Amino acid sequence: MAGALLTGTAGWLFVVFAGLALAAAIAVVVAKNPVHSALYLLLSFVLVACIFILQQAEFVGAVQMLVYAGGIMVLFLFVVMLVNPRTVRTDKTFQHQWDLALLLFPGRTTGLVWLSWAFSGVFVVMYLLAKLRQKLAKRDRLAAVPQTVEG
Repeated sequence: MAGALLTGTAGWLFVVFAGLALAAAIAVVVAKNPVHSALYLLLSFVLVACIFILQQAEFVGAVQMLVYAGGIMVLFLFVVMLVNPRTVRTDKTFQHQWDLALLLFPGRTTGLVWLSWAFSGVFVVMYLLAKLRQKLAKRDRLAAVPQTVEG
């Protein structure tokens, strides 16, 4: 049964929907007009819902359509229309600053890696302390049980 999901018509439809969803996701990033970008995102959401339905996850597909394609995209389009992207300045923000970015990138990356390592250690210590506290509480509960003397 290996590879049974990509056989027959369902397999071809999956490949078509996945390719179109990937193309729509790339178009979201590449589109210069924010309204077009939002519409490509809506298309991507609908295609992902079609893939869910094709894989017999109808509930997840329906939730994808209602929550993402219905609610969030309407909200996003409303914000884009409200901001009116034509009034936003279009001058270049980063003018020939690649040399400075390449100079600062290793230091920033090293700092972020160190922070993530440090915080992961903090969470491990917090987890171990919580386990120790549970064991101590269990021991105290057992010690508090009165011993009966039989005689």
